Parts: sequence; structure tokens; C-alpha cells
Amino acid sequence: MRILHLTIEYPPIIYGGIGTSLNGLVNASASSGSEIFVLVVSPPKSFTNTVNKDVVNANSKNIKTMYISYDKSRETIVKLVTSWKPDIIHLHSSTIWGIAKQLLRFNIPILYTMESIYRAEFDMGHGPDEFTLRSKMQEQVISSVHRIIVLSHSEFYLFIHYYPMFANKVRVVGFGISDCDVNHSAMQKDDRFFTILYVGRFAQRKGMTDLFQTIPKILKEIPNARFILVGGLPNRDINLVRQWWFPNYLHRYYNQIIFTGWISYRDIVKWYHLADIQVVPSWYEPFGLVVLEGMRHGLPIIASNVGGPSEILRHKKTGLLIPSNDSETLLSAITWLHQNKEEGNKLGNEALKEVKNKWLWSNVIKDFQKVYEELTV
Repeated sequence: MRILHLTIEYPPIIYGGIGTSLNGLVNASASSGSEIFVLVVSPPKSFTNTVNKDVVNANSKNIKTMYISYDKSRETIVKLVTSWKPDIIHLHSSTIWGIAKQLLRFNIPILYTMESIYRAEFDMGHGPDEFTLRSKMQEQVISSVHRIIVLSHSEFYLFIHYYPMFANKVRVVGFGISDCDVNHSAMQKDDRFFTILYVGRFAQRKGMTDLFQTIPKILKEIPNARFILVGGLPNRDINLVRQWWFPNYLHRYYNQIIFTGWISYRDIVKWYHLADIQVVPSWYEPFGLVVLEGMRHGLPIIASNVGGPSEILRHKKTGLLIPSNDSETLLSAITWLHQNKEEGNKLGNEALKEVKNKWLWSNVIKDFQKVYEELTV
């Protein structure tokens, strides 16, 4: 089977979960025998010296990639589909639908992975007004493509709330995580600190307000606590992000808050190794790849009981699920894990077992293949 992936991010261009997850999907598909072409459509400034833009790169026997800027993409996509003749076109961002929609005339099945519902980003996640504009483009995609993948059952129920007339197009398939082993014996914790890790974009829907409100209270309860905040906003100056997001009342605690800015996954792994616990306090979370990452590193995880995290974690078995938008419960959960480290280690160990048994790409790829096969029958 030949699968053409259309995306705005793919390593080394990473803005968030799309690029990381697509990398896993591509490798798993290729390992299963599919031929893969990844066409990355991004602004020219996104390209780095490591990207051979406008050149087809053969990453492996079954994987080819091409990075191209918006201004060249319309003609390139048509030429590629005409010459390479994919069996399926898999779209990963509605923002490039303006150039992808011309492929409808080829009568090739188009599948769209819906990373989030933009109307929900605005309604539930208190996202900026731009999400109301983005939702109009997303609605064009929803009405035009042949199948839609949402990443959790929670997202499916949200989808049919907003778009009940297209419910028959939707399939629920979550992402996986790579099969690479983590050497837990090599992890070196710093016993001087109780290290609390947050990984992700800074956005209201990620529960940043709740997390920031919790920090002074935690440091009062746990004087040796430190917070590692990994992420923020891609392609933004770290000092500007700190200025935009960090409340003034946190200034006095900066020696116990490490803000890394947007860094590579290789660097993120170092902080997973050092962390004692991970927090995912989102208000709206369609999937939650960072939850799988924390599980793979055997971390006790506190996550909001919403969306993907509520379906990935089992409360008090593989993590702690708490109400969203509730800084006091977040405070209590962090304090409990600090006081009950043995119980926390049990949560982390069970999470590690579960991610290996259920969430590796070698298992999850089968669910994607079912959708692909459904489209090509």
C-alpha cells in the first residue's frame, strides 16, 4: 500500500505532537510493508540547514520525504500524486487544505487525522479568537474527506456534538509511542530536589493558570521542590514567553523554576530522567502524547480527568486523575505523591508495564491499518 502523508511538521520540523506522532506512524507503517511518502508543507523560515528542501530524501527503503514551502506546494502536490500514485492520502493539518483540496479530483481516498476540534479549543480550552477562523477551514475538511480519525472516545463524543451529520466518517484511533527502550537503571535523580515536570505548549487549555497558582503553595509545603517547565511556544524567544506567561508573583521563585523553552526531544528526555513526577493539568486534551512519554519513563503522573488522559491512565493504578481547572486538588495530589513515594513508584511501574503492553506503535499501527484497508476495499 502506498500512503502519502501531507503535513506541516515532520522531523526535524517539530511544532508539537503532530510531528512526533507522525514520525512514529510513518516508521511503523514502513516496518509493516507500506510505502510511505511524507510531503512537508511549511513556510520557508521553518526550514533549517538539516532539511534538503525541494529534494526527495529516501530515509529508508520504504520512506521518502520532501520539504517544500507554501509558494511551491500547489503544483508540487499535483505532480507528486500523478507520478507516485498513492493508494491513500493522509492529511495531518487542516491549515493546508487550501492546497490539498485540489487532490479530490483524483478520486483517491483522503483520510484526515483531527488533532483537535478547533471549536472545542475555543469553547472548552478558552483558545484565542483565531480558532473560530481556523474552525471554518476545518469544517471544509470535515465535509470533504472520506474518513476522519479522532484520537480518543472523548473527542468522538465532542465531534458528534459539533458535527453530528458527519459522525459516520469518524473512527477512533489513538497515537502510539516508539518502541525504543528506556534505560531506567541509568537514570540519575537529584535527591536534593523533588522535581515536578510539565511538558507541553503554553496555552490556557493546558491548565497553565492552575499550574502557576499551585507553584507558591507547593514550595511552601515542599521547600525542596523544583518545577521543570519544558516547552512554551515554538519559534519564540524564551524571555518573551516568560514575560507573556509568567505571573509577577512567580518572580521570587525563579531559582526553583527551570523554564527550558522549546527544545528537541533528545533534550526533553534528559528532564524525564531527572523528574520525580509529571503533571498534565489540561482543561481540554484530545489525546495527550506527553502522558505516554511519562509512562514510558516510569513516572508517577497526575493528569486532568479529561479527554485522552482519562482514557490512557487508570486512576490509582497507572496514575492519578483529578478534576480539571482545580488548583487545590492539583496541590493535594502533588503533596500526596511527595509524602507517599513508594505508592508513587508503584504507579510509575504499572504505567510502564501498560505502555509497553498497549501503546507501542507496533501494536497501535494495526488500528491505523484497519482504517487504511477500509478505505481501499
